[in-house]
Order: sequence, then structure tokens, then C-alpha cells
Amino acid sequence: MRYNGRMTLYALSTLLAFVAAAPTQDSGLDKSAAARASLTAWLDSDHRDATVLDRTVTAILDAGADVIADIGARARTAHAESDGHAGRGLDAVITHVAVQFLKRETESGMTFAGQYEPLRPLQPFVGKLFLNLLLETPDWFSAQERHLLVFPLRDVYPETPGDDVCKKLRVVATDEDFEPEPLRKNLAFALAGWGDRSLIDARIAQVTTDSLADATSDERRTALRYELADIHYTLRDYERAAKIHVDMLRSAETADTALVPNHYYNAACCLARAGAVEAALDELQRAAKLMRGGRVDPSQMLERKLFERDPDLASVRDSDRFRDIVRLAFGEVTDKQPSGGAARKD
Repeated sequence: MRYNGRMTLYALSTLLAFVAAAPTQDSGLDKSAAARASLTAWLDSDHRDATVLDRTVTAILDAGADVIADIGARARTAHAESDGHAGRGLDAVITHVAVQFLKRETESGMTFAGQYEPLRPLQPFVGKLFLNLLLETPDWFSAQERHLLVFPLRDVYPETPGDDVCKKLRVVATDEDFEPEPLRKNLAFALAGWGDRSLIDARIAQVTTDSLADATSDERRTALRYELADIHYTLRDYERAAKIHVDMLRSAETADTALVPNHYYNAACCLARAGAVEAALDELQRAAKLMRGGRVDPSQMLERKLFERDPDLASVRDSDRFRDIVRLAFGEVTDKQPSGGAARKD
């Protein structure tokens, strides 16, 4: 997983302030049943009570993929049968579920393949929503946050949103005078996934050339190779990303270039995704040793939750060696010891 650090959706926090204050469901209740009951209450209402919508959105997100899929099916049926009342109620739920899902994932700081696939059953509604926010940005959504919509779009459109849409997105991706770099950069990845690799291939060529320049310092070369590995990771070419990461790390160590735990952690993620389990554990161990060495700034420390939840590490998480590495990095877990918040991985 590529960890980006915490980002705040300022515009979304205004739109969704009431969602954050949702009442917690009783732990004894079945989450799916609670979500469906809340949805029924909302659909039976006049769709004006923010508290009911609040409770419905929170319950759906807590229930997970099955309930989200049911909502998508119901919305498609309602629109096909021209059921205006149900359609409007479901449209409101889908909009708020999608935006809140985006908010939650963004605030987790994590970026990984398929992160937004749980929203795919809400098609075609969720794709149209995100495209509208990106291309016809309403006042309530900050234009500077549009880059956060690109990877969700890539997951809900596994093939392509269509030639006409891709042409519009490419105009945005190439508008260096007006569009911010994070948006243009993310769109290059999405377009590559939909068959147009021209922008991302140009970036790969430029980074590769810069990293090989004779005048490039060791620190700059490390940063460029790190960027190149991240490009291939985001393209889901994990074997290539892993090779670049490992080569970069060994070269930086030889040159005594400063490294942080994230460098080793990201290499481990790529190696694990590529199936190189022992090599991934080697890099995780180096990250843990660096963290325990007393020379890492607190802002550069990884946190336990990342080791526990990162989907990229699924293939290594059951090994005894992995558990030993976690103990090395964080110590033993006790009832009084928190598991950590969102990790920092950038």
C-alpha cells in the first residue's frame, strides 16, 4: 500500500458534518438488519429529516458490501420502474454513502488497489456522481480536492467510462496552466488503466532520465527512484516496482543516504504483492530495526495499525516471522496499549 498521510476533505466535512455525529448502533444488533431498517425508515419518509438520513448512511457504511450492493440494485429497479419517490430517496442515500466512503478512506491515509471497489455495485449512479464532481465541480466541493476522486473512478470503472469522458479527462490531465498537479498526476494513472498510457509513459521516461543524470546527487537520485517505484506500484506492476524499490534501497545504503521506515515499508508492500514473501519480511525487519534505533523523527514513524490492516501485507501476515517483526517495532500488545492510529506512509 502506498500511504499518503492524513488529508482533510474540507468541503466534504461541511457537507457531511451531520454524518460524523451519527449515533452508534447497539453492538448486539445485526448490522445488516439495522442498516436495512434505517433505509426503510428513510425511504418511507418525506426525505427531509437529516437525522434519519444520517442514521441510514452510517448504518450502511458500518454494514458493508452486501447492503451497499442491495442499495444499488434497488436504485436501478426504482429508476427502471420510474418510481420517483423511491428513486429520489435512494439517490440521496447513494450520494451521501459514496461521499462519506470517500471521506473515510481519504482520512485513513491509505491508498491500495481496489480500495473503492465496494462502491462499484452503486453503478451507474456513483460513477456519474464522481465524474460530475470532477468535471462540473459544484460550489460545495473544493476544486483543490478533485484529485481525490480519480482513484475511486478508476475502481468503479474497471474498463473505461467511455471515449467521450476519457477525452474530457485527458484535457484536464494536460492543462498545466489551470489544473493542479495532483489532479493531473492521478488522471495520468487512470487514463493508463483505461488504455491511454501516453502521459504516464512520458513521466516514466522523464523520471528515469533524471535519475541517471551524472549531476544528480545521491539524495535526489534516491527520491527519483522512489518516485519511479511508486509510479509502477500505482500502475499495479508490482514486480517492477519491487525491483526498483530494492535497488534504490541497496544503493542508498551503500551511499549512506538518509532513509526512513516508509522506504523499507513500501518496498515490502511491493514485494508481498509480487509474491516474494521472505524478501518482503526482510524489508519489514529493516523498517522495524530503523524505528527502534532511536534515530527516526516521530513524524516518520510507522504505526501498528498499518501492519495490522494493510491489504498489501496479506500474504505475510500469518507468518511467525511477521509477528516477531511487529513485536520488534511496537512491543507486545497489552490491554492498556493502543493499537495505533493511521500510519504515516508517503
